Amino acid sequence: NIDVALDGVICARKPHRFTGINHNGHIASLQSSGNPHTHIVLRGSNNGPNYDLATLRHTQARIDQLELDCRILVDCSHGNCQKQEERQKDAFLTTLDHVVDGSADIMGMMLESHLESGNQPLAQARTRPNRSITDPCIDWHETESLILWAHETRQKGLASSEVGQ
Repeated sequence: NIDVALDGVICARKPHRFTGINHNGHIASLQSSGNPHTHIVLRGSNNGPNYDLATLRHTQARIDQLELDCRILVDCSHGNCQKQEERQKDAFLTTLDHVVDGSADIMGMMLESHLESGNQPLAQARTRPNRSITDPCIDWHETESLILWAHETRQKGLASSEVGQ
């Protein structure tokens, strides 16, 4: 439900007073001025991905209805790859196609990346220190390839489907 995320954007932009720890380490009443640089993150869900064009258009329509000045970040991990790191590439390339095709509302994409692909329980981290102990990640080689591909694609203005992968 994108409305929950939009409520978060609206709330984060407003000033807040709250109890916290001040610079001297004492409990105090603190105030924030609000964050004007908010954005929506589409992470997908257990039900599937949400980086498709219909969801992007719906999200942008809701942003426009609320007259918010914010953009969309597509998280290629989590629900958008169903926690299968090898599917992050599909989410990344599809989103890149949306950008090249004119979806100006997308501010970027996020990848879960580590030195080695996959993930592992903390107990095994000593034997594989280059693998994530949290979310499944793509490896550095794949990350570098995708970033370079995105740069080249944006420079040429070509969708990934128009150039051999």
